[in-house]
Amino acid sequence: MQELRSRDYIFIIITNQSGIAQDIYTHEEVHEVHSYIKEHFANFGIRFAEIYYCPHHPTVSKCLCRKPGSLLVEKGLARFDIDPAQSYFIGDRERDIEAAQAAGVNSILVPSNANLGDYLSMIA
Repeated sequence: MQELRSRDYIFIIITNQSGIAQDIYTHEEVHEVHSYIKEHFANFGIRFAEIYYCPHHPTVSKCLCRKPGSLLVEKGLARFDIDPAQSYFIGDRERDIEAAQAAGVNSILVPSNANLGDYLSMIA
């Protein structure tokens, strides 16, 4: 991520958090985790421009923001004036790739907990 930061990429996290709709955890608990993530990565000089999350689950509520929907990707693109053709969505699930493709963003599917350094050559 430091390599990508040196290339002037910005970082946005987009995540499904359906446990909120299922009453497994709360918005506040999700915010606590996001705060921890931001603080941890800041120690390495990595800053997240934003973290967007969908709190819905299809068995509990309908929405447009849940991946593989592209609404949250499009929101980040618009808010930060990002060119989708010059952007990458790195995800570990097929629904991440589908969301990226629907928004016109390049996508990279990586296994969970993979070393992202192994994928740098795929990013212009």
